[in-house]
Amino acid sequence: MKKQILLLILLMVALLSSAEVLDRIIAKVGNDILLQSDLEKQMMQMRSAGMLDDSITEQDILEQMVEFKLVVQKAKDLDYVINDSQINAMAERRIEEIRKSFETETEFLNELKKSNMNRFDLLNYFKDMYKEQSLREQVIRYEIESKIEVSDIEIEEFYNQNKAELPLRKPSYKLGMILLQIKASDKTKQQRYKELEQIYERISRGESFSELAKKNSDCGSASAGGDLGYFGRGEMVKTFENTAYSLKPGEVSDIIETQFGYHIIKLEDIKENQVRARHILKALTPTKLDSLAHFKLMEQVIQRYNEGEAFGQLARKYSSDQETALKDGVIGIFPHGQYPPLYEDYFKDLQPGQISEIIQIQDMYYLFANLEDVPEGVYELEEIKDNVKEMAFMEKKQVFYQEWIDKIKQEIYVEITY
Repeated sequence: MKKQILLLILLMVALLSSAEVLDRIIAKVGNDILLQSDLEKQMMQMRSAGMLDDSITEQDILEQMVEFKLVVQKAKDLDYVINDSQINAMAERRIEEIRKSFETETEFLNELKKSNMNRFDLLNYFKDMYKEQSLREQVIRYEIESKIEVSDIEIEEFYNQNKAELPLRKPSYKLGMILLQIKASDKTKQQRYKELEQIYERISRGESFSELAKKNSDCGSASAGGDLGYFGRGEMVKTFENTAYSLKPGEVSDIIETQFGYHIIKLEDIKENQVRARHILKALTPTKLDSLAHFKLMEQVIQRYNEGEAFGQLARKYSSDQETALKDGVIGIFPHGQYPPLYEDYFKDLQPGQISEIIQIQDMYYLFANLEDVPEGVYELEEIKDNVKEMAFMEKKQVFYQEWIDKIKQEIYVEITY
């Protein structure tokens, strides 16, 4: 098969390189011309790729080729840059792929020789092709795609206009999840804060910050006396960073809270745009009692669901996963036998209306539920919103592209003499 592809390529290159006097100009695009042999080559490419059918005329193909030339010329006018090393590598890879379809290098070169070509000729053919492709992709990406936005209103309009043409949803299950992150209780947080207050008092009395960090900090930097080294803006969480940058060398901060726990910071040095600081951390690690309290809460959720309380109401009230909580705990609608890969083992044995036992994964408790059996039917917009957005984007892109091409035709001379 690959040998057949090479033969087609060789024939196309031969058509391109051996244009004789009998060949004629069929279109002019700016400083470029298109020849009858170019059109024949393009048709051969499309035929070999299975893209040519009776509904496509030679005139259609020529107009596409003219548009391609327009886009490439505009890209050059706009000074889009080609990565020559990348283009060369792509061309070399393409030749190597074809070469591997022959048993030996000699057989490959002999096949080229039959068409009065060598490896260098074929390499240049692919380099020219990939250069034009690169320019075209760049100009479409930056001049057209980057300027297209699809609003929620447009997504809904596209969905309503094309709903009848969308494929039907297979019989499915609506699946839900409640996630409860195991966090330190208020009592635990108060205890951690009190511990750090006592350390702060010892610092105030003149004890070594470094030694206290070694013995008391919950951070990996404890062994280095809490030394975090030099860091710049954007490298630490905002509260920690702002506090460190507000200090003077040798100064110690008040107790601050971040997502990692409670900290005391000491600024050691300032160098250009960076600071060097030490800190002592008391992490807000949940205790066993905290974990047990969360477990009991999830038991109550199960009981309330089994007694008839709506899963969505429970998810909105208790789930730590805000994205799904806002959707009443619904993960999505999945065809029978297909489940979210990460949670497949927890869903696959659940019947409609059934909720799972409490599952612990790291520092989180999960409840999974098969909320209902959803019959075959038209997809709701929310189920396929991303797909609909992509389709609406492509439709809008086509409109923008045609408008852009029409504008370019007014800037670049085009004459078709076919």
